[in-house]
Amino acid sequence: MTDVTGFGFAGHLLEMCRGANLNATIHTQQLPLLPKVDKYLQQGCVPGGTHRNFASYGDSLPKMTAQQKNIVCDPQTSGGLMIAIDPQHAEQLETLLAENNLALFKVGQFSAHNNEACRIQFL
Repeated sequence: MTDVTGFGFAGHLLEMCRGANLNATIHTQQLPLLPKVDKYLQQGCVPGGTHRNFASYGDSLPKMTAQQKNIVCDPQTSGGLMIAIDPQHAEQLETLLAENNLALFKVGQFSAHNNEACRIQFL
């Protein structure tokens, strides 16, 4: 588990993958976004921190669209938590979050990898 803050979604995802020695597959269409974010991205409203984040860890990310990059590297986050849990305990976590009126967004999954560098895939 990690809080998603200034390093953006991708930066914290990389941290978790490297720390746990896992790969990740993320469904970017399932990421919770602010309303009208597409409109602002089309107008070129991208914070400088997004570019700095990508410059610092982008070589560890797969090829992606500009929109995906601008979303997953954006430092402007709500500080929400990124949680990875064994699927056999998922129902317990969902119940706990629901009982406490906390939103849950399932955006991807982790998987084991061989001895190569961690691999992230954005779909």
